[in-house]
Amino acid sequence: MAGVPLLVVLTVTASGTGQPLSPRYFLATAAVWLALVARQSLATVRTWPNQHSWSRTAPVPRDDEDDAVRTGNRHRRWAGSLGAVAVALAVLLPGSVPHLAPTAILQGLGTAPGPSSGGVTFTDTLDLAADLNDRSDQPVLRYRADGAARPVPLRVLVTSRYSGGRWWPVSGQGGEARPPLLPPEPVEVAREDLEITVVDNRLEAPQVALPYPLVAVDFGQITSRTDPRTGTVSVGARPTSYDAVSTQVSGTLPAEVGAGPVRDAVDPELLQVDEAARPLVREVLEDVVDDGSNQLRVARAIQAYLRGPEFTYSLTLADPVPGPDGRPLDPVSHFLTTRLGYCTQFASAMVMLAREAGIPARLAIGFLPGEREVDGSYTVVAADAHAWPELYISGLGWTRFEPTPAGRSGAAPVYLTQQDVGAPVPTAEATAPPVGERPVVDPGGAVDPATAPASNWMVGTLRAIGSVAVPPRHGRRGGPRAAARRTVAPPGRAAQGR
Repeated sequence: MAGVPLLVVLTVTASGTGQPLSPRYFLATAAVWLALVARQSLATVRTWPNQHSWSRTAPVPRDDEDDAVRTGNRHRRWAGSLGAVAVALAVLLPGSVPHLAPTAILQGLGTAPGPSSGGVTFTDTLDLAADLNDRSDQPVLRYRADGAARPVPLRVLVTSRYSGGRWWPVSGQGGEARPPLLPPEPVEVAREDLEITVVDNRLEAPQVALPYPLVAVDFGQITSRTDPRTGTVSVGARPTSYDAVSTQVSGTLPAEVGAGPVRDAVDPELLQVDEAARPLVREVLEDVVDDGSNQLRVARAIQAYLRGPEFTYSLTLADPVPGPDGRPLDPVSHFLTTRLGYCTQFASAMVMLAREAGIPARLAIGFLPGEREVDGSYTVVAADAHAWPELYISGLGWTRFEPTPAGRSGAAPVYLTQQDVGAPVPTAEATAPPVGERPVVDPGGAVDPATAPASNWMVGTLRAIGSVAVPPRHGRRGGPRAAARRTVAPPGRAAQGR
């Protein structure tokens, strides 16, 4: 019992920091506990050969003295065994038990402030309910943007594996890498560059937040690796600052974009629809899509349907709904039935609807562009964590869509072909807040789509972080570069880590 108060202090400290403690903290606490136990135990054991447990003055017969010695030996053997088991558990359990969220104890009051604390990361298990479930305004990164008028979400991870009602990590983020889905024949598309300069990064390695599609990135002396299949970049160490250049679609797209099926070999995983959800997904798709001849029109119709007034953005999901067999509906069918959820549900539904329509689709995880500061920079906080779908459009490549309502995600990207000019395009835009304004969180969980929070989730293992002002530096070319509108082939260049 002497160790219980010490254990409480150690647990609160470890939970508050959000990162592994130095071994010296454990060793110091263990030494104090052992000293307390040793003092009490030795004093008790020394009395065994000389006194009965019920008397302090009665002499101890010789036979009882021998019994006491043997009992003491048994206690020592048991103590040694228990100590060995405790050490083994102390080594093995931390690798299998997830770290507590910083708000798990004392509502996060034990969180350590200051620049010496760690950063933020998404868990390797892609448990989005845990990764994106908390609300925190702790800064993740601060950056400046040059080029495109509006910054885009910053991508961290990508997954195409959906099984058992949840998303799983994919190759390039663990496991054997598979060949990439190659871009189609080059189609000239008008694009403009978006260059960002990150001046304060708190996202823990190997993860790094970058715009997509990526043209080039400069991490200085830090090594990096780009997965050719997903375009995900991983770093060998956390860069405090870096530069990145992305290319974004602008203007009207050629008529052939999205006009035909993907001609390259497609990983079956990118077209796999959850079998439990397939009947309802197929029914919804038939109601939403009138003409499936053009991939862009199908994608826009799905996006507009999910952003429409029938769906409500909420941090609190509806109660389980029984299916035809009496068992609760799978997550995708549950969302399409209750029409209540947050970005994970919206993005997952669009991925399944697109796959059912024959469009390769996957899930991207990262951060919204963040809030614009008075000096023109953008601050991204942990609560800006977000998930969105990426669809592979023929002639365009992997393309970001935004089915989450505007109150949370802002305006959806618009992709129009020359055939769409003058024709009605399905839209379902709620009144989005101005760029840089983060709406107020509804503490009750239910959110009005017009005022849905732009900060509602904390990333998995939130490291306690302090805001460190870092003077902005110029880009890798010697200064901010104005966006150059140009005509290029679809993005097929790998990010260049230097």
